[in-house]
Amino acid sequence: MPAYLGKILIALLLSLAGILLLLWIFSTKLTTTAEDEIYIQAYIKEWGLPENIDSIPGAFAGEIAFINRIQDSVIHSIQGYNKPIPKEKVGNIRFYFEMKTGACYDRALLMEKLFTRFGLQTRHIFVFFRDDETPTRTIDILRKKLPSHALLEIKTSKGWMVIDTQTAWMGIDEQGNPLTLAELRYQWKVGKKWDLLTNQQIPAHLLGIHQNGNFKFVYGLYSRHGGFLPQDKWIDQLRKWGYPHSRLQLFATAPLRRSTNNVLKMESKPLK
Repeated sequence: MPAYLGKILIALLLSLAGILLLLWIFSTKLTTTAEDEIYIQAYIKEWGLPENIDSIPGAFAGEIAFINRIQDSVIHSIQGYNKPIPKEKVGNIRFYFEMKTGACYDRALLMEKLFTRFGLQTRHIFVFFRDDETPTRTIDILRKKLPSHALLEIKTSKGWMVIDTQTAWMGIDEQGNPLTLAELRYQWKVGKKWDLLTNQQIPAHLLGIHQNGNFKFVYGLYSRHGGFLPQDKWIDQLRKWGYPHSRLQLFATAPLRRSTNNVLKMESKPLK
């Protein structure tokens, strides 16, 4: 075999190995444990929720009322703003139930597990933006101390709809159609009204990012540092190999966690 063909073959094999490694790294899923199920049931009892959504009347209107009920309950139950809980407790329903504290990503995770319990599909969203007038760039996701927010989209009978985790708003247009985050940003940019169940006012925690749609987002990103969720296989393996836990923060620039119901996906262009 000619030498150049051997080099090409080696390059192809290395590329394949790299792809397989990436697939392994990104294979984490948001899972609901047996303990989670116990405390999800406790939430259902505490909040007086139905056992299933088949009994909810009103088609889309009933869906919206049910979604908002869970959204509002989680927001009022899990208090805290920019107050991180121990990383090993992120996604732990028992911790949320007993301690009643957490940040936006904790409320997002709790909502996702609750909605999944009722058979509804969700997509986790990591929103990032700059804290000045500079346009947000994709590469900004690599910045340290990056201003960010976590929310989610939920699939309704009319399509995907974004809902927040800090205040009880959701994306619905003037015709009553659900809006994804991308579609909602367009509503903001062109000054159209949107029904947030809050008198169509921009929530205070989003005042700094809604102008001109100056933010970007990634579907399925739970953690840039790899420390969230208990089934971080690649981090667990590094620990087994003796890699210092503190140095795992060096991996903070990579989008590492994806959700069960969607692949990791960065928005590819300005939204319309």
